[in-house]
Amino acid sequence: MNQDKSLYQEMSNIYPFNSGVPYVLWISQKSGREKHGARIKVSVPQENKFLTFTVSTEPKLLSKTKISLNDINSIKSWIILNQTVLIKFFNGEVDTVQFGKKLKKLQ
Repeated sequence: MNQDKSLYQEMSNIYPFNSGVPYVLWISQKSGREKHGARIKVSVPQENKFLTFTVSTEPKLLSKTKISLNDINSIKSWIILNQTVLIKFFNGEVDTVQFGKKLKKLQ
């Protein structure tokens, strides 16, 4: 992945067997440097990059990609399913352990 690796050392990752999404998902807590709300990074090895999605009731893909529309919709569905805990984690209202316990797997 060609982006700053130190950024991803500060992020929590969610593997496909826990999310139900066919990619590794990444999220971090707010550092105070952001000029945006909660976002999810998605590791796409076949494109050697990370995609960025907003966390909201209507998630938006902020990156160009060649992954399938079905995969994009799966990621968006997972974000919607977990929106509340994703935002709480981003805002530092839950720790990593609580975050992991509250995440729901996409069926």
